[in-house]
Amino acid sequence: MAEPKRTIEGYEEMYAVKLCGGEIILAENPTAEARYMVCDCNYHPLGIVEYNNALGNTDFVEAMKLFTHRISERIISLENERETRGIPLQTLTAADCQSIKDENLEGRVVVIKPEVLAPEYQSIDYQLALVTGGFGASPTARGRAVYCKDLIEGKTTQWSRSDIAGIMPPDRLPDWARVNLEALQKPAEKESVLEKIKQDREGKQNGEQTKPKTKKTKKDGPEL
Repeated sequence: MAEPKRTIEGYEEMYAVKLCGGEIILAENPTAEARYMVCDCNYHPLGIVEYNNALGNTDFVEAMKLFTHRISERIISLENERETRGIPLQTLTAADCQSIKDENLEGRVVVIKPEVLAPEYQSIDYQLALVTGGFGASPTARGRAVYCKDLIEGKTTQWSRSDIAGIMPPDRLPDWARVNLEALQKPAEKESVLEKIKQDREGKQNGEQTKPKTKKTKKDGPEL
């Protein structure tokens, strides 16, 4: 069954393309002065949907040109991103990793199922993630949420345990993933509280010693 058409500020959706975590939409309102409208649709946490960068046009061809131009811009952005990373395209499946059955996932690198990702992100650079917690990390917990940090950028993500294809064996990690994993696992350096207090005291003492002393005088009177 086809999804119902959206209505945006009185304009009914004609075409929509999902790319780069959002959508480009071409919509129509026959009674509006600018019959056609092109806009971007962005998704935010907590289910918030935002429509912006809307432009109207009376000519369908011109509106379609703008619609396809915005699609092309996002495609070029994806191509540039791939070229910069230099990571060969590869899609991982359950056959490439170990089963998560009865396994605690916290602290382990997992593979996200390709089918739960947008088509342009169904590749190894978006599939590998380090599990940091969540009830779903445990095989016996009732909760299903699994919190991760992706290995490509270190961004925090949330998945369901059912979204995970398996555990990636450490010896099968590509070089770029191994380097990024080590950076994520490196404990943050904590400054000693006592050392901090000592430095503050030394700084204040040095400041007091170097601060020039000035004399206040009163005209035609004794020195104060």
